[in-house]
Amino acid sequence: MLTKIIAREMNIPAVNGVSRAAELIETGDLVTVNEAPGLVVIGKPEYNLELRIMH
Repeated sequence: MLTKIIAREMNIPAVNGVSRAAELIETGDLVTVNEAPGLVVIGKPEYNLELRIMH
């Protein structure tokens, strides 16, 4: 819960409860975080997230 509050106050997108994230994400990986649906993509997303959200 504290993570969500800090992220919100600092205007940083965050997703809580992503199990094994520290094991799966390596230094230098591209990570896309979309807090609205709770989506985390490691690597290049297969679609444009901005267009997906707006439609």
